Amino acid sequence: MRIRHIFLMLLAISAPAAAAIAQQTDQPTLATTPQQELRALTRKWDEAIIKKDLESLHQILAQDYSFADIPRSSYLALMVEMPDIEYSSYERNIREIRIYGDASIVFSHTSVEGKYPGVSFSTTFNSMDIWIRQNGQWKAVATMNDDMKVEPPRDKVQVGPR
Repeated sequence: MRIRHIFLMLLAISAPAAAAIAQQTDQPTLATTPQQELRALTRKWDEAIIKKDLESLHQILAQDYSFADIPRSSYLALMVEMPDIEYSSYERNIREIRIYGDASIVFSHTSVEGKYPGVSFSTTFNSMDIWIRQNGQWKAVATMNDDMKVEPPRDKVQVGPR
């Protein structure tokens, strides 16, 4: 009789904990580190370009965002609002993320494919995105790209033009 009583007490104590654990595993997992958040935002940004999703781009890009020296409004017009350009693929392969408190630099190798106007194009380049956390949310504030070049061997230093 005593064993049955102990068993029922253990069952009563553990049932709420088991229900809480089950409830936690049913919830979607959220990005928990800045690196995870920035990877997810970068992917969302790439998808927004392909889909020409201005609403998502407005959420991702800070009001003062600039692409090199091109302001946000011109960037949006070039990337999304031009009806003649179609992106079939836009993907940043993130190589490194550096976090500096509420600032971050994301280094990527970027591949883009599409048509403009009706002529296929494909390009690959290096990319650096600067992010700032504003009011608890990461916003892209600047991007700089350069041509993808073959990397020199690590034991040699390239000086001057190739």
